[in-house]
Amino acid sequence: MEEEARVDGCGVWRTFLQIVFPLLMPVIATVAILNTLAVWNDFMTPLLFLQSRSKGVLLLEVFCNQFFQ
Repeated sequence: MEEEARVDGCGVWRTFLQIVFPLLMPVIATVAILNTLAVWNDFMTPLLFLQSRSKGVLLLEVFCNQFFQ
């Protein structure tokens, strides 16, 4: 498909935006979902297991300072 776009006169950026990028959308969505789940799990684990504030991680401390003041 890239070669067909090149034959039709598309440049590199137009080929990327109209041919390659739409084909990469499922991959981009999967990476975004997995990354979001990883960040969420990094927040929930300390929230559930760390009972004292002296052992809190940075994200947990920001959350506690923002919502529990």
